[in-house]
Amino acid sequence: NLLAAAQEIETLKLLAEGNQIDAATVQAAVADSARFDVFGLIDAALGGEAAHALRILEGLRGEGIEPPVILWGLAREIRLLAGLSQQYGQGIPLEKAFAQARPPVWDKRRPLLTRALQRHSSSRWNQMLRDAQLIDAQIKGQAPGSPWSGLSLLALSLAGQRLGLPAA
Repeated sequence: NLLAAAQEIETLKLLAEGNQIDAATVQAAVADSARFDVFGLIDAALGGEAAHALRILEGLRGEGIEPPVILWGLAREIRLLAGLSQQYGQGIPLEKAFAQARPPVWDKRRPLLTRALQRHSSSRWNQMLRDAQLIDAQIKGQAPGSPWSGLSLLALSLAGQRLGLPAA
């Protein structure tokens, strides 16, 4: 879209000090206009990028994405990882577990999931599933607390931060 590109260049010229547009100016402009999605949140959390995951979560909230959609994505990934962790604990090689998963884990996602699996024990994955259940109850008004706070804690936990949701 040439019009959008021209507008971005004009914005960069306004943000730039002097006649030079440096990398920091471009990065700031791109970060401000970035669109967020649930899959980016999942990848950031799985990659151990806690601050980035929280920034994406806040972006999703600002864009009006509802908590059930975000929880669906996080819980889906946690369920997959809990199952993979259990299989690995039973002596099944990860590559075989990846191939047997339904749907199978794509080759390009395997390194990210492997790193995430190394960060948490099987019991920790199960605890994250229980945390997701609590957030679901919060969304439905069946448990006290903010689902947004719960989603933040869940994303941090997935990223490797040792946190937990308060018991209901």
